Amino acid sequence: MAVLEYLTPEALEKCHGTLSRASLIVVDANLSDASLSWLFSRYSDTPIFADTVSAAKCVRLKPHLAKIDTLKPNLTEAAMLAGVPPEKSGDLPALSQKLHTLGVRHLVISLGKDGVWSSINGEGVHIPAMDGNGANVTGCGDALMSAMVHSRLKNWSREKSLRFGVAASSLAREADTAVNPLLSESSVFECLKEACHE
Repeated sequence: MAVLEYLTPEALEKCHGTLSRASLIVVDANLSDASLSWLFSRYSDTPIFADTVSAAKCVRLKPHLAKIDTLKPNLTEAAMLAGVPPEKSGDLPALSQKLHTLGVRHLVISLGKDGVWSSINGEGVHIPAMDGNGANVTGCGDALMSAMVHSRLKNWSREKSLRFGVAASSLAREADTAVNPLLSESSVFECLKEACHE
């Protein structure tokens, strides 16, 4: 991840033309504190989607929670950001409310084999994981985030977006690599179609 050392505020400033025209911006907690602060400050009027990356790195996003449009943590990371003890993290509505109180508008918590929990301003919904072949979970979170971004750009409903995201994660799990080369909008819809007929 040495390349991230070069993504400084100065380097990002050179991309201002592109970033200023973006419909939304995706960040993750691999970025430095300085770069995250610069992005959240500079593009406060642009929806920002944030991936927490890991329990160790998710704390980098804590100062910016009120500026995050969509946050995608796993359960452990969500509890850490909300200041909730791990043993109380199973109460998803309460956990979500804590993060909404801190300013997060849309929360998508990855629950691994149990699917995803989504909450928008306190209104929660659970989408179960899909049955599938393969056990490579390396790219599942990235596939989910990519699907959520794609869905927002398409202006899909929340339920359609979440189902699309769960199906994308299922396809990612079937690949031998971190990114399934067959992942596309049409392959995700085909996966959803097949799941409906099982």
